[in-house]
Amino acid sequence: MRIKLETWALERSIEYGDEHWEASVISAFHLLERRPRKQLDEPRLHDAEWEARHAAFHFALISACDSPILMQSCRDLFDRADRYRTFSLTGEVGSRDVLEEHRAIMDAAISRNADRAKSLLALHYESTAELVRSLLAREAEPQALINSSRMSQTTNSGA
Repeated sequence: MRIKLETWALERSIEYGDEHWEASVISAFHLLERRPRKQLDEPRLHDAEWEARHAAFHFALISACDSPILMQSCRDLFDRADRYRTFSLTGEVGSRDVLEEHRAIMDAAISRNADRAKSLLALHYESTAELVRSLLAREAEPQALINSSRMSQTTNSGA
């Protein structure tokens, strides 16, 4: 749902946005790239100021969609997804370059390439969702083993 609504809002912003919208997207990205994403003393935690800048960047992208209801729906879904995105940092490994993902989305948007911008935004969200799913599956594995062991003990003690 989030991907559908935000890509629609992005498409509308690309269609309706003017040079002020472009400037707001570029400015929001500039501020985002100037702040470390993770806390320097605890790299498993996001930096609070980066979090605010991250939200501002995503909202700038869709700010020219010309629909307050669509904007509010996107904000609500962003807030709901944010707890999972934050959780994803605890297990983030590999070579994912989130800043470069944001730059590519920005470049496509201000170049008025709606199809590319929408694809990149969807991929950006899907990558995070996939990481969250794999982390949750890893978290569930030890619990499943514990539950299986308890079931086995109960079955064996009752026989």
